[in-house]
Amino acid sequence: MKSVVVNLAKKKKNLYKLYTISQKWIAELEFIRDEHHFLQDLISTFFVDLCSVDYFPETRRLSKKLEESNKKANLFLLELRTHSKQLSTLIESSHLNGEEDFRKRQKKLANKFDQYVLGSKLLKSRVFAIIKNIMKQHKQKLLLSHANSQEVDSSMP
Repeated sequence: MKSVVVNLAKKKKNLYKLYTISQKWIAELEFIRDEHHFLQDLISTFFVDLCSVDYFPETRRLSKKLEESNKKANLFLLELRTHSKQLSTLIESSHLNGEEDFRKRQKKLANKFDQYVLGSKLLKSRVFAIIKNIMKQHKQKLLLSHANSQEVDSSMP
C-alpha cells in the first residue's frame, strides 16, 4: 500500500512539472503576442516610409504574417490553457488515468511551441531589419539637411 501512495505522489509531482511548463509556455506566448502588437504599432509609425517602392511588398507580407501569427497565438493559447486545466484537474484527482496521454500531448505541444517561437523570432528580426534601414535613411537625410543648412548659414554675411 505504501508503494502505491509513493508512486501516486511521484506521478503527481511529474504532472505538476508538466503543468508548470505549460504555464511558462502560456506566459511566453502572451508576451510574444504583446511583441507582435508592438511590431504592428511600429509598422504603423513608419507606414509612410514602409509604403515606398523599396519596402512596400516586404512590409505588406510581414504585416500579414504578424496578423497570422497573432491568430495562431490565440488558438495555441486556447489549446495550452485547456491542456493546463486538464493537467490541473488530473493532479487534483486521486486517480491518474491518462497520465501517459498527457505526456504524449505535452511532447507534441513542446514541438509546436518551439516552432512557433522560432517563427516569431524570425518575423521579429525581419521587421526590425526593415525599420533599422528606414531609421538609417532618416538619419542620413537629417545629417545631410543639417550639413546643407550650416553651409547656407556660413555663406551668409
